[in-house]
Amino acid sequence: MLTVRVNYNMKIQITIILTYFLILIFYSSEISFMPNYVYMPDKWHLIIPLLFFFIVQTTILGWSIVIMIKQRKFNLKLFLIQSLGVLLFAELNNPKGYSQIIGYCGFCILLITSLILYFSNIKRTLSK
Repeated sequence: MLTVRVNYNMKIQITIILTYFLILIFYSSEISFMPNYVYMPDKWHLIIPLLFFFIVQTTILGWSIVIMIKQRKFNLKLFLIQSLGVLLFAELNNPKGYSQIIGYCGFCILLITSLILYFSNIKRTLSK
């Protein structure tokens, strides 16, 4: 039986993947090219999820910075994914122009990138 030793970076990657996946599922009804799109001119129904996802993302970013300082090792890939996630989340909540579509597509790309990095990390851990 193969076992994978999960370190802090892998835990952070798992929480990022789950957060981005939940954001994509929750905001799918707000994006015009999605099949379950519902036109709602006021966005007050998003205030609670917006605050929740913002708090989760800033907590993950802060947690990873603390772990990087403790380990004295800077993980550029992880930091860039988190920083881009915070910026794209701001775009996702901006209803002007194509901002929401850019934010949603950007989150799809970040989720795929996060999954690739996570599975490559698992592969690297198993090969040791």
